Amino acid sequence: EWEQIPGIDQVVEHAKTLELKQPLRNLNDLFYESQPEELPWIRTECVIDVVQGAAYLGQAVVFLYKAIKYDGIRCPDNSPAGCAASIAGFITSVTWIASYLSFAANACGAAVNSGALCIGDWTALMANFGEMATVGAAVKEDCDFNKDWLA
Repeated sequence: EWEQIPGIDQVVEHAKTLELKQPLRNLNDLFYESQPEELPWIRTECVIDVVQGAAYLGQAVVFLYKAIKYDGIRCPDNSPAGCAASIAGFITSVTWIASYLSFAANACGAAVNSGALCIGDWTALMANFGEMATVGAAVKEDCDFNKDWLA
């Protein structure tokens, strides 16, 4: 149908004469094997992302334990601020796990995975907000605001 547009032949011919401002992208660039000098770094990132995900899994378990069983900050009985820090820490840790595993899905694969990178970016952003919530709650529990700092 577009071929029937009046004057389209001249537009196509003109388009063929235009010079590219930058070269066309080579689709091989999306595959890590096409970049042998970068491959060791990409594989290192893969290992680090997996290890970080595992570390945050351990941290999530610790925060969950603190929220359920740890005397002094157990939810909701002992300390509302300690409970909030534990719950926020657990949720933040799970969000970091999602982020690092998304980045690992990209770095451990054979080609760039833009979907995994996008999810990794968004979950990292969410985890950073979670870090602020965790430390914001922990300040109330950890700092003595009634102390006379000048004495």
